[in-house]
Amino acid sequence: MSELAEAQERLDKIMESEVEKITLFRRFEMMSNETNVMLKEVGVVLNEVRKNEGRQSIASSRKSRSSRGSTSSTTSSAQQCRIDQQEELASLRQEWIGLR
Repeated sequence: MSELAEAQERLDKIMESEVEKITLFRRFEMMSNETNVMLKEVGVVLNEVRKNEGRQSIASSRKSRSSRGSTSSTTSSAQQCRIDQQEELASLRQEWIGLR
């Protein structure tokens, strides 16, 4: 806690004018809001991934019972879906890093 207080004191010394304080606080608020939005988007994507994985495991277990020949197509479509989701997540990460 003392480190936080020391950091605040150093920040106060750096920001001598009210204009600087207001400007820095607005930038902080903008970055904080952008981070919150991105984290929500990542949460949505992760929830979609979890839902899709659950659906895929149910579908694959049903298909494996019905026929062995269709197992490879189910597996490849599940893998493609995961690849697509990983690409989307990577894209969101890059976007988030670019906004920092």
